[in-house]
Formats: sequence, C-alpha cells, structure tokens
Amino acid sequence: MLPPKPKPTTKAADQTSWADRVRISDASTRFTLDNLVRQPIGHRLKVTEAMLMENSAQWTRCMVGFFPGYKMPYHAVNKIASRVWKQCGLEHVTATANGFMIFRFNTEENMHSVLEKGPWMFGGKNIILQQWHPRFQFDKNKISTLPVWIRLHGLPFPLWSKQGLSMAASMVGRPLSCDEQTYNCTRLEYARVCVEIDATLPYVQNFEIESPLSAEPITITVDYEWKPSRCETCHVFGHSCLPIAAPAKVNKGKGIENLAPQTHTIPATIAPSSSTVHLPIISCPTTHIANTTTIAPPSASPLSSPKTHCPQPPLDQQPTSNTIPTKLPSNPIPTFAVTHDPPAIHVPSNEPAPNPTTQFHTTMPPIVMDTAPCQESRMASLGTTSDSSQTATDATNETSSNFIANDDASPRSWNTWGLNSLQKQNTIHHWMQKNNLDIFGLLETKIEDTNLAAAQANLAPASWHFVSNIQHTSHCRILVGWNPQKLTLIYEDSSTQWLSCKVINPASTQPLKLTFIYGHNTPSERTFLWNYLCQASIQNTDTPWIVMGDFNAILSAADRVGGDTNWYHHQDDFYNCIRQSELITLPYTGLRFTWHNGQHGDNTIQKKLDWIFGNQSLFSTWPAAHSVFQPRHISDHSAMLIHLQTDSYKRQAPFKFLNLWADREDFLPTVSSSWQTQISGNPMYQFTSKLRLLKLKLKHLYQQHTSNLSSRVSQAQAAWSAAQTVLDADPTSPAARNSERCLAHQYMQLCKDEESFFKQRSRIQWLQLGDKNTKFFHKSLIHRQVRNKIHHLMDNAGNIIHDQQQMSQMAVSYFKQLLATPQPQLQDDITLLYPKQISAASKTSMLLPLTNDEIKAALFSIPDTKAPGPDGYNAFFFKKCWSIIGTDFIAATRYFFTNNSLPRCVNATRVALVPKIENPSSMNDFRPISCCNILYKCISKIIVSRLKNALNEIIGPAQSAFLPGRSISDAILLTQELMHNSHLRNGPSNCALKIDLRKAFDTVSWEFIIAGLEAIALPQCMIN
Repeated sequence: MLPPKPKPTTKAADQTSWADRVRISDASTRFTLDNLVRQPIGHRLKVTEAMLMENSAQWTRCMVGFFPGYKMPYHAVNKIASRVWKQCGLEHVTATANGFMIFRFNTEENMHSVLEKGPWMFGGKNIILQQWHPRFQFDKNKISTLPVWIRLHGLPFPLWSKQGLSMAASMVGRPLSCDEQTYNCTRLEYARVCVEIDATLPYVQNFEIESPLSAEPITITVDYEWKPSRCETCHVFGHSCLPIAAPAKVNKGKGIENLAPQTHTIPATIAPSSSTVHLPIISCPTTHIANTTTIAPPSASPLSSPKTHCPQPPLDQQPTSNTIPTKLPSNPIPTFAVTHDPPAIHVPSNEPAPNPTTQFHTTMPPIVMDTAPCQESRMASLGTTSDSSQTATDATNETSSNFIANDDASPRSWNTWGLNSLQKQNTIHHWMQKNNLDIFGLLETKIEDTNLAAAQANLAPASWHFVSNIQHTSHCRILVGWNPQKLTLIYEDSSTQWLSCKVINPASTQPLKLTFIYGHNTPSERTFLWNYLCQASIQNTDTPWIVMGDFNAILSAADRVGGDTNWYHHQDDFYNCIRQSELITLPYTGLRFTWHNGQHGDNTIQKKLDWIFGNQSLFSTWPAAHSVFQPRHISDHSAMLIHLQTDSYKRQAPFKFLNLWADREDFLPTVSSSWQTQISGNPMYQFTSKLRLLKLKLKHLYQQHTSNLSSRVSQAQAAWSAAQTVLDADPTSPAARNSERCLAHQYMQLCKDEESFFKQRSRIQWLQLGDKNTKFFHKSLIHRQVRNKIHHLMDNAGNIIHDQQQMSQMAVSYFKQLLATPQPQLQDDITLLYPKQISAASKTSMLLPLTNDEIKAALFSIPDTKAPGPDGYNAFFFKKCWSIIGTDFIAATRYFFTNNSLPRCVNATRVALVPKIENPSSMNDFRPISCCNILYKCISKIIVSRLKNALNEIIGPAQSAFLPGRSISDAILLTQELMHNSHLRNGPSNCALKIDLRKAFDTVSWEFIIAGLEAIALPQCMIN
C-alpha cells in the first residue's frame, strides 16, 4: 500500500524574507569563535600576558624576515625559500601587508639551523631574519635592535665556554647564541656568536680583556658578518638620513662628497670574512625617533636568485585569466609610431597602458613607469584592444611568416609587418623562390577579405593553395600557403591567435602537425592561447608537433635588452604553459633577439618574441632538428627557418656498463669466470686486463638480452596478451597456465630492465623511489639529448661548420692548443707567494701507511650515478662485484702508491662538452667535463682526503669557498661592502679588476704546480 500523498504547504509558509535566507543557522562547517558580548564603543581591549603566551608555541618555530629599504614580491621570496630551505623543514611562507615575511618550519631546531647558516641573500638583497617572539612588532620604522653574527678573533681558549662566550659577546651587544662549531670547539680560527646590537650605540671594532693569564691586556678583534645600515638621527636600522643640501654645481666630480652617510663603517683593512652592506639612502624626518622597539633572537641572512622580480602593477591593470576583452568603440587609439614624438611617460610593453576608451588608473607607482623618452615601438601594449579597433591593432602588432623548404620539408618563419604593399608581396615571393619553399606561414598580414585573393596570387604560383584565419577577424592575421604537388595539408582548427594543420609528405610516413602562433598583445587575451596549447599537447602526444610564431611574450628576463626591466606575475604564464605542455625549445643558430624597436642609443629595445617549440615525438623522429633565425629584412622581426633532419652521422656507441645487468642471475658467475683467468704482470696490469676480458662477455650479454629493449618490451607484451587469450579459451590446460605465467614474468622483468635503462641514461639523480617512471625517464633523456647536441661550431675565421667529423677535429685541435701549449719557464722564486707551510703534524698524518679500509671507503664514497670513464665501468659495478674483484682492486691501488706508476689506460679521460649558454656557437661556449676511470677517481680521493686536513693551515681567510666551515657568501658580502661607495671621490683611491679565471683553470703548467707544492712544504713522496 502506498503512503498517503503529503498535503501541499500553504503559500504563506513558503514565503521567507531575505534576512532569513542569509541568516547563519549552522556554523558547523566554520571555525567557530567564543560567543562574547560586544565591547562598548571606545573601550580599550586589555589582553593579559597569559593569553599572549598561550598560543605562542605554534609561532616559536617561525622566523620573521624583511628587506631593509626594499620590498621583494611574495612569489619571488616563496620560490627562493622553497628551493633552498625545503629540505630544511620549511612548511609555508606567508607575507604581511607591510613587507614582512614569515617562514614556518616543522621544528624549532630546523629553524635555528637555518639561522645559524646566515646571513642570507634573496635575489642579491640582504634579508634580515630572526625568530618570532611575542613582543615582536611588524613595523620597520621601529627597529632599534637587530640580531647579527659576529666573529671574535683572538679569544683565549679558556673562554670557549657558555659563560666565557657570553661575557665576550656582551662587549659587543646582548648575547643570543653561538653556532655548533663554536660550541663544540671544532673551528678555532674565531668564535662565531650571535648578538643583538643597538642602533643608539656605535659598532665595536675591538675590545680588551684583562685576565691573570697575561700581564698585558688581550685585544679581541670583532668582525661583523653583516652590518645593517644605521641611522644616527632616528636611531633605527634600515636607512640612513642625509642632510638635504642646497643644489650646487657639479664641477669635475665635486659636490658629491657630502652624500656619504656619516656612519661608523668597517675600515678597508678588515678581514675578508666580514662585510658591510649599505642599503639605499633615503631622507627620513627626525620625528621617527619615538616609540622605537627591539627585534630579538637570532640571525640575518642572504640568498641568490637567477631572476629579478619587481613589484606588481596596480590591481586594476592586472588582467585575470577569466577576463574576456570587450569590444571597444571604433575610435582609433593613439599610436606610438617611430616617426612620432615619444611620449613623456611610457608604459612598459607587457602592461596595458592608459586608454581613453578603458577605465584604468592613470597614476602608477614610479617603479612601474619609464620616464625616459623611450618608445617600445608598435609592439607596445595600448590597452585591452580588440579587432574592431583595427587602427590600433595595425599600429601595435608585428608580422612573422613560417616556411617549409621542399628539400627536407622544413618549416620556415618570417615576420613581415603587414602585407598589403605590392612591394612586400614581391619581396616575399622572391625570398620563397630563392629558398625553394613548399610551405610557408605569414603572421599578421593585415590583408582585408576583399584583397586576400589578389595578395595570394602575388605571393605564390597559381597552383598553390592557401588557408587563413580571416573568418575570426576582419583582417587576416595568419596566412598559410603550400604546394599541393609536393605536400598534403589538412586544416584542423584556428582562432585569432593560432592556426593548426597537419602536413603529410609523401617521402615520409610520419605526418607532422604545425601550429602557427600570433599571440595578442594583452596578457588577458593570451590566456586563451596558453589554454589551447596545454589542451593540444595532450592530443598530440604521439604526433610530431611544431609550435612556431610570434608569441608576444618572453620566457625569462634574459630574453630582453632595454625598456622596462620589471618582471610581472602574468609573465610567468608563458613559461608555465610551455612546461605544462612538455614542449622543448628547438635548438637554433642566428639571432637571439628576434625583434627590434627601431630606436637608437639608450632607447633601443630588443626582445626574443618569436619562438619554435617541439614535443617529444618530434625529436624522437628528427633527432637533429634545429632552426635558424635570420637577420631582419623587411620587418622588425626575424625570419625563422627549421631544418628537420635525421642524425646522418652514426658512430659506434662506446661500451657502458648497464646497472640492470647486475640483477641477472648469471651476472656474478660471468664476472667470476673472467676474474679467474690467469694473467701475468704487475697488479695494475692484471686488474685492467681482467676488466677488458669481462667487457667482451658483457657486450655479448648486451646483444643477446638488452639491445632494442623497447622493442623487446612490446613483443613480450604482445606474447603475454596472446597467452592470456589462449588461457581464457582453455582455463584448465596446464600448458596454457604455465605459458601465461612464464610470459608474464618475462614481460615484467623486461619492463623493470627498461625502467633501469632509461633512468641510467636520463641522468636523473634526485629521484630514488617511486612507481614505474619509464615515460618520465624517456622524456628526460630526449630533453637532455636535445639540449646537449652540438649542431654547429664557428671556427676562428667565422665560418659555420655543420659536419660532425669536422666539428670533432675542431674540438680536438682546440684542446690540444689549450693544454699542450708550451708554458714559459719560471724565472723568479715563487716561495713569496706562499707565506704559510704545512705543519709537521699534518705531514706525519699524510705519510701514514695506506689501509684496505681507506681504499674501500674511497671507492664506496663515489655515487652510483656518476658517469663512467673511457673503460665504461661505473662505481655501481665495482661495489656490486666487490666480493670478487676487491682483492685485485686494492692491490692495483697499492701498486700506484708504491711505484708511482699509472698506465695509460687508467690515466685516459673522456671529455664531455656541456653547453654553458642556451645557443652555443664556439668552443668557448662549452664547459669541458672530465670523465675519469673509477680507479683513477679512487686514487685521487685518497690523496685529497689526506690533503684536505691541512688546507686550513695554508689557505688564508680571503678564500671563502671550497673549505669546510667557510661560506662563499662571505666574499659576496665583502664585495658589496667594498663596491658600495667606490663611486665616491672621498677617501683613499681604489680600483676593481675583473680576472678571467678561465685561463687559470684551463691551462696547466706542471712546473708551476710542482714549485707551488714544494713551497708549501708538501712531502716529496706525495709530489712525486
């Protein structure tokens, strides 16, 4: 029986007021607060100390930081801090409205460890760091005390205790803490303590100690690792008040002496470990003296960042990703042509400018504007425009064109900046015939619909076909033409910013997808382009895909010269899109900056706005694909040419031990059989000969089981699938069951081998554990090969060489000339260059007998992922086979230290060239990396381990890197201190020299090295 039908409610019951609808009836999903009575108006809230301390536990593991005289964007600070401190337990980074940064760590101990390693620099700016405390006030104008790290030189050892260090530190400021090395007395050069200094007191340079240990007072020298700028007028840190002088004539550099702040600074004769960082000097009224507060606990700090970030533009000018630009009236927007007078104030090209038809703030912060008479050119962003404002669009856009030659179906690109002129059409036609093209793409042609047919007739022969995106705009922005007799082009999709098509070449079985890009000027409009590329990358995973054109965006600050130097948040969208789409920049030659604004002198602006990218499938099909950016001709953009070629130069790959072999059951028996071979000779010869015999067997193992591993995986998967079908048809068959299980095990083992193979070749060292990462390793391998492949080299005469054999000969000749050039004989005694010598105790420790454990420890300290030497064996092989080859390895090592003899096969080194810049063209653009044999590395490690204990005795404090306990940031801070006022004419004369260290590290003079080792009194047996 059905339940009775409910009676309908009355209309009066359904009627509710808006107050009832918005009233909060259930706060279970919120974080509720105590239901207290509202306080009377004008009443002052009183908080007890117990309430303040009750919740302070969660904040004690936080440290507060700020930049004196500077405000760095939050995303820049977050990126730097996460990269450097993530492994130290950093959990979160937040910011306050007045520029303070709060760094929260998982434990208070991890936070203190970061403070101990200070001072730090973020993006070249000093950041003051300290632990949060309940009385902390977030006001930069009330900072009268700061924690800084100091170094006390000459402190007697009996005072290296908690009480002694506290008393000594109190002579400089309020003692806070000391570092671990000082507490454990493991570094005796100086005592490093953190003290709280007061802005009302001068800096203490030294002080004296009276004690019964000495009749005369003991002088203690104080070095400040970082000295914040101090205002003697306001008695606060962070700035220096200057007296405002009356305008005076500048005559021969005079009249600027009074600009120097009258503060106590460290003399020029300070030790290199100390430094003073002066902050930007600003004028400050004296009314800020009152209500100064203190900032407590430990340390100040500095980091470095490769990218300089600047303040964001105003919120009203920041486009959002979901904003759709609205149509503007037909009134033309004023343009900044080259022939026009430049405006007095210019808005950077990547930001929308004030516009009569859009409601933007016309008053911007001075840091966002460029008041120089520099015009970014027609590419400058003039507000949120649309295609209805064609006058403005024509004046603010550029044109590029993409071409494919018929010799190798290579895409080509050029920016023509308008194509309505018959002269330009004839010029492009002549250029296409000269390069014998079969397909091309022109960007921003500005051709109207009525003139499109006539322009196409002038651009190419009558038999050519064309496709464009004119259906989306009133003027053609992208035009693609091709020769149907050579290629087949299939149109896919298009919009105002892209046109995608598929190209089929009868000479190739693999189709190619081309996407021609012409991005809009405003960041909000380009958001649709970034979204399209991210979605299209998923659809084109297995198809070679080229994305090329004018993106109207740069990837990094290094891709521009001149103009606005600020980096805005929306400029990260292009980089994020390319990374998410897994696109790789095509290697190129020619011009780096593809666009020029046509100005002169300081008004010149150059940018790389034109890009060519490819996906993984493209580089798997054409490993030698590269591009050429030609000099500008009829446009202010460069023409882009792409060469799609296979790697015609094939050479036999050298032997390399694969880690996956060690997991085979027959691996150790194979090694043992080779090692049991009787070979006569010295231990070094026996060891290297057995390695050569084993190499032959491992090569045979590679041919039988490891070659064409990906194909073997596919075949094993197909066989397993067929076995599953047979088993499904006859589930009770024992033969079918055994066959299915055997094939399944074989397939799983091959998948494991494939993952190990690609992981080793991809050189990924940070990933230790996880799921099957074969696809990721394969992508990393492709990206690494594209980045490191040398496509061309330029000789001394300026000729470009593309042949692989000629480039190899050129590299060999370069290193022969660099390393084998005879060095001039030493004429003078160089002992004066080495004032210190190794102590007798260190000499004794160096000459201790070599132990087996020392040899084994040196070997096992070499990471498994290190590249092998010319013999092909990595450290993983020796560790895996130590039970078999350990005795011979130790005997060979001992033979070297006994006879000072190293065979040529062990001393041989493979030199790998790693690009130092994005587009290397000469041998100077590569960093040579020496890949030595493992036995050679082990011998070197033993020698180094005995030498490093004596380095502190002979290397002075000016060298702040490469030694345990010293930080290279000390040298950076010292340089900043010395160079801060170097432009002033008061004080002693000074000069700065830039030394080319490449000559010192790349050239070797054995006579000078041996003389230097003798000068520091190194034992003669170690020199030999």
